[in-house]
Amino acid sequence: MKRQNLKLSLKKIQTKNEKYIAKISDSIKRERIFGELSSNQAQELAEKTALKTRWEDLRFSEKAKMFSYWSILILVSNIFQIVGAIMCLARDYVGLSVLQLFVGLGAAFCWISVTKYIEHSPKISYFSRTISHAGPNIVRHAINMLPFFIGFGMLGVAVFWQTFRFREPFIAYFSLFCIMNGDEISNTF
Repeated sequence: MKRQNLKLSLKKIQTKNEKYIAKISDSIKRERIFGELSSNQAQELAEKTALKTRWEDLRFSEKAKMFSYWSILILVSNIFQIVGAIMCLARDYVGLSVLQLFVGLGAAFCWISVTKYIEHSPKISYFSRTISHAGPNIVRHAINMLPFFIGFGMLGVAVFWQTFRFREPFIAYFSLFCIMNGDEISNTF
């Protein structure tokens, strides 16, 4: 689906460029600014002027295609790490939980970005290839199941509110997640 959308958007850009090149070459032929030009020379000149597109003329989607998602992730990781390091220097003024959040997110994003470099080796890139192929389906499935999970947790709080495992929604969700993964089944039951 993503490749089809990319092909369609590239086709639109190519069609716009072809129309622009045809328009420029027609205007060059009409005005005959450079003397006698053949149609091939006018076409080459039009192609050269078509490449001089300004940044302001591009749409947001065309600008976004010029950036790699990995580069953005690495940039965010570095920002978290730098801010976390500055917070460590000023730890008397910053709370420990905020400091831990920035340092932890910086480290997590840094380790996630390492998979970018691993995917160039076919022998050790199984995980990144699996996530890239199955990730969108897993996220869609998780979003689909989230209302059921929340509803089931609320049912547990409403019915079993007297027990320790279902006295609050957060603890109920934690208990249901543990049961779903097979952890602490004997303790919960």
